[in-house]
Amino acid sequence: MSGWGTDDASGGAGGGGDPWNNPSGGDGDEGGGGQRGACFNCGQDGHNKADCPEPAKPFDGECKGCGQQGHMRRDCPDAPPMACRSCGEEGHIRKDCPNKPPDLCRNCHEEGHLVVNCENPRKIDLSKIEDVDADVAWNQIIEAADERDGVEAKEAIQKYLKHFPDMTYVILEEAFRGQEMGIYLIATERALAPTHTNMDLQGNLGKKFTVQYRFSSQPDRAREKAGWPASAEENMARLADAGEPVSRLMQKCNNCDELGHTAKACPQDPNEKVRVTITCYNCGEEGHRVRDCKFIQYLH
Repeated sequence: MSGWGTDDASGGAGGGGDPWNNPSGGDGDEGGGGQRGACFNCGQDGHNKADCPEPAKPFDGECKGCGQQGHMRRDCPDAPPMACRSCGEEGHIRKDCPNKPPDLCRNCHEEGHLVVNCENPRKIDLSKIEDVDADVAWNQIIEAADERDGVEAKEAIQKYLKHFPDMTYVILEEAFRGQEMGIYLIATERALAPTHTNMDLQGNLGKKFTVQYRFSSQPDRAREKAGWPASAEENMARLADAGEPVSRLMQKCNNCDELGHTAKACPQDPNEKVRVTITCYNCGEEGHRVRDCKFIQYLH
């Protein structure tokens, strides 16, 4: 295809706006890494409550056991006995339950390992996808493409794929091109957040390229050109190692930046946290803000 990926879909250098509802995966430009919010304990940025170096503030919320304020359910003198969420019996919690079923991997739903050690394809749940005949689903794809309705097109594609568990992005894109449909599977280079990865249609993780569903073979925005395939042939080659962004189902440690555990369970020594000093702009002293200053002055 001549001119593949050289112009914007709008014909300009960044205008237009592809109406496709593109899947998000936490890539670098869209804040997938995300800025951390303020700590619920001290109110400062850069860490969460679990890693806060300040002493824990007294709990002043409402107890979920008795409804009174000033204490939590675990400290409630009037709370009913805690029941196990696995067997329903009292006297222990789920993690200590002698009758609980074996723990399953969150990724493949098999026994014997945790998600951090899983090398199996992801178990994909298709139960919520509507059951329709393959021909009906295909016609729905055509109709949605003609109407440039990204949401309807994606839903119709999922209905169609439910009939073909071995379908690949390459075969699907070849079918779209063979019928000259106005819908394209584009394998792009995108920087995903560490907690996300690309997954193909069979649940295989760690794919190099990110699949985007588009109504044009051209990038919709100028900034997309750098990660866009240079030709239809290159796009097909990329689709063989491509997938859609999904969560790795693992937490990222705030201490060592590795996946699979939290800072509390981190085997490495705690990193020294850089504390942000708060300086009052009214009196110049540290440790409080202007709104809390005892020497507040009103200027008229």
